[in-house]
Amino acid sequence: MPTRVLNVDDYEDNRELRGEILRSRGYDVIDAGTGNDAVALALLHHPEVVLLDVNLPDISGIEVCRRIKTHPPCEHTVIILVSASELDTAVVLEGFAAGADIYLRHHLEATVLAGFIDAAARRRASVVELQHDRAHAQLELGETLRRYRSMFDHAPYGICHVLEDGAVVDGNRAFLDLLGCASLDEARSSINMLDLYDDARRPEVIARWQDKWAGKDEVEWQLANSERIHVSVSGRVLERNAEVFEVFVEDITERKRLEAEFHHKWKMEAIGRLAGGIAHDLNNWLTVIIGYAEMMLEDSANASAREGLEEILSASRAATGVARNLLTFSRKQVVQSQTIDLNHVVSEFHQLVQRIIGETIQVEIDVFAHPLSTKADPTQIQQVLMNLAVNARDAMPKGGRLTVRTGRAHIDDLTLPGANALEGEYAFVLVTDTGVGMSAEVRERLFEPFFTTKDSGKGTGLGMAVVYGIVKQLGGYITVESELRRGTTFTMFFPIADGAAPCVGERRTAVAPRADGERTCVLLVEDEEPVRTLTKRILERAGYEVIAAATGEEGLAIFETAAQPISLVLTDIVMPGMSGPEMLVCMTRLRAVPGLLMSGYPDQEDVAGPGASLRFIPKPFTAEVLTSAVRDALEERFGGAV
Repeated sequence: MPTRVLNVDDYEDNRELRGEILRSRGYDVIDAGTGNDAVALALLHHPEVVLLDVNLPDISGIEVCRRIKTHPPCEHTVIILVSASELDTAVVLEGFAAGADIYLRHHLEATVLAGFIDAAARRRASVVELQHDRAHAQLELGETLRRYRSMFDHAPYGICHVLEDGAVVDGNRAFLDLLGCASLDEARSSINMLDLYDDARRPEVIARWQDKWAGKDEVEWQLANSERIHVSVSGRVLERNAEVFEVFVEDITERKRLEAEFHHKWKMEAIGRLAGGIAHDLNNWLTVIIGYAEMMLEDSANASAREGLEEILSASRAATGVARNLLTFSRKQVVQSQTIDLNHVVSEFHQLVQRIIGETIQVEIDVFAHPLSTKADPTQIQQVLMNLAVNARDAMPKGGRLTVRTGRAHIDDLTLPGANALEGEYAFVLVTDTGVGMSAEVRERLFEPFFTTKDSGKGTGLGMAVVYGIVKQLGGYITVESELRRGTTFTMFFPIADGAAPCVGERRTAVAPRADGERTCVLLVEDEEPVRTLTKRILERAGYEVIAAATGEEGLAIFETAAQPISLVLTDIVMPGMSGPEMLVCMTRLRAVPGLLMSGYPDQEDVAGPGASLRFIPKPFTAEVLTSAVRDALEERFGGAV
């Protein structure tokens, strides 16, 4: 499109002359003879260039210039002031102040005039393009700032701008919520970032900030309400302002809690495996000690020797209890589960506990109004309650109150966060004392075996480990709440069992030992030589013929080539190479033979797999228990006396 020029002059001759010159050079020319006409036409047509005579009859050219320039579509129009006479400098300056761009004299040569107009048009085009680019850039900048602010305000983690002295300059909603502030003004007036750090950590933080720190760290903050939270803090120095830090804050308290719980569970599992392994080896050696002591006691007529042997057996039985506790903690103890009523067990416990904890402690029992049926071993529940009662007694040396309450509750992972609890109905037993309480450090290690706060010689450190192991073995959960000088509360949850609970457990009738196995050959497979030798002697003293093997492979080879029939295979479960159950499977493929398993891990009575008719005897065992188990296994296989 041709450049549009508004040609303003009150002298018609001058106006027509300039108009002809401009039209001949291809310009789109609009003529005006007065100032008011010029303003009206400019506002209507938006010319790129205005040739404006300074001296007009109605209003001055300077006023026309001012009016045109104040109209937004014409703000970039190039106005050239023209005059037939020389203008005073003050008038020219006034014209420039009103928005004029160029001042020319009349009667310029056509080529020169056209050159001025072309230059003016190009200048206008450049200014318009620059203004357009600037406007576009401002729009983009505004949009970028809007998007940034939106991300800043709606980020799921805290973002804030902080001065070197810790003063808060800006912060998003997540940051304000993290600090418990209702508004940014409240954060600015009440929060200093450096005050959130512990006193010991603050100098380090100040030094890092002074060094224009940029990095990431995980720290603990203490908020104004004394709540302590774990946060991940990363920051950088803003490029345009070296005195302002942009800090990103993420609340990782829950993650830290889950990590601690995972670490604690892993540690307890590792300790449990260690405890189980120790108990297994201890049971093997106790088997040897008890067995030989019993045989020597049976053969000895010396009163002094018999007294010493009785002491050995007494100490061995005590050591057996320690091994049993270790196995209970590691959840490897055999559980004689039955449907019981927790209310009944707690009521029976009430009759025993007062004698244990003394008269200075008041015992309160509050049982649920309805039966609370659960699958458990009642003796183990009694053991849990007794261990907790003894723990409470030691925490109340000057007396106090012990409360035991039962109830029913619906729990899930929200009720017991971090326990991965199976949702459902649970019976609970709550045990509360008014004792000295525990610190957080003690609570952290409370259920570790051999951990104790008692003086040397006054505790084994297994009481609470046994409590933990029993509750877990029964499919339950245990929580502890305690603070120093505010007492302790243990709460144990056990799954509700369907069906009515008997008031008392079934009694088992012991089988009288018999010793008429002269015709019977027993294949004994045991990798521990002392246990193998002892077991062989016990069975031979009972009248059995015994063939011994040290490995599963050796036992299988003897079974395949034995000159006389093997009536029973007595085998350890865990052995190097072929295990006891694997060996029995290979034997039964050749011919049927009864098997009797033994192990220092009592929970391994089910290792033979579902449907296997194998008896099990846990270590350590006495000679009477062993011979009785062998006789029962043989009678079950052959019937009658063997």
